[in-house]
This record gives sequence, C-alpha cells and structure tokens, in this order.
Amino acid sequence: MPEVLTFGECMAVLYPPDPVVIDDAPLLKWDIGGAEANCAIALARLGVTSRFHTRIGNDPFGRRMVDILSGEGVDTSAMQVDATRPTGVFFREWLADGARRVLRGSVKVPPPVDYPEVGVYHPRMAGRLSEDAATLPGPAAASDPAAPAHSRAVAPAPRGTVGLLLLRSYLLGGNARHYDGVITALEARGLKVVPAFAAGLDSRPAIERFFM
Repeated sequence: MPEVLTFGECMAVLYPPDPVVIDDAPLLKWDIGGAEANCAIALARLGVTSRFHTRIGNDPFGRRMVDILSGEGVDTSAMQVDATRPTGVFFREWLADGARRVLRGSVKVPPPVDYPEVGVYHPRMAGRLSEDAATLPGPAAASDPAAPAHSRAVAPAPRGTVGLLLLRSYLLGGNARHYDGVITALEARGLKVVPAFAAGLDSRPAIERFFM
C-alpha cells in the first residue's frame, strides 16, 4: 500500500526549448504537467511510495506519461485508459524575462436548460417538452392528393382523447422514437393524444395534473 495517493489530471505540455514565443520556435519539446503528477514524482524521489490516480487517452501522450511516471518510481496501476477521449494537452511559453505564458483552448458552454419535472411531450411541439397541455398540437392534418388544393391539410375535430404516461428520462435522453410512433399511430385514427410525464417512476403528479 502506498504511503501517499494523488489525484488529478496529467497533461502533455508542449513548449519551445529556448526562451522565445511559440510563433518564433522552430520546434517544440514536450513533457508531462500537472501538480498532482509532479507531487507524486517528488515524493518518489524522496523515498516516499506514491500512487497517481488519473485518466488518460489511448494515445502516444498517455502511454509516454505512464512510462515517465513509472520510471520515476510512481505506482501507475490506478491510471485508467479512456479509449473515447484524448489525453489533455496544453502549450507553454518560456520568455526571455523569465515569464511564462500558458496557452489553453477554451470551450464555450451553453447555459443550462431547465426541464419541467411534470409536463407533456409531443414530437411536433416546439421544444418537445412543456408544462402546459394547451400547447399540445391536435391530430396531424390529413392530406389527400386528390382533394382540391383549398381543402387539403385540414385537420378534423378529434374523435376522442387518449392519455399516455411516458418516462421523463427517456425523453431527456432523446430515446423517444417508440413514443413518437405510438403518438403518430393514435393521431392517425383521429385521436387527440396527451403524452404526460413526471420525474422518477411515480407518475401520480402527471395523472393528477393532466388526467383528473
């Protein structure tokens, strides 16, 4: 059992070997970076047994990191390989005045979306989810190619109403094609469909709001 465990991201650091900006560097060297990995290495050099926990990509950077850490005496048995994501990489400049500048890419993350805990769903509704049953569309308009143009795509009055209880997790996960098929088939028979959902497995809030 190691005396110290460290957790964190280990990244490939690419930098010019001379104190110049990257624009003027004819080549870049690379090493590993990350405070937790550096700490594990420093401890191993001091004779303290250390184990580094992280996740790396199945790529040359990740494999080289394992080799470097193992060569320094760090236990790398807890380093997991992720075949779906690459190892992190960043660029660093070392300037003549001793200053360092780290260049990292930025990812623009859209603001979070609030989804209703209890609501209705329909594949033809804007946003597909709503807390208001009044926003549900009626049966799709029937289109008879043989009918006069002015009489086409006129939706008849619903012949009745059918309530459906759906799983919210399927809707949020985009796994709703089976629901869409049932809704479309019922509407093809002239029925108005009220597909309702509630959070979790307890559908009583949806039943009480939309069907009672």
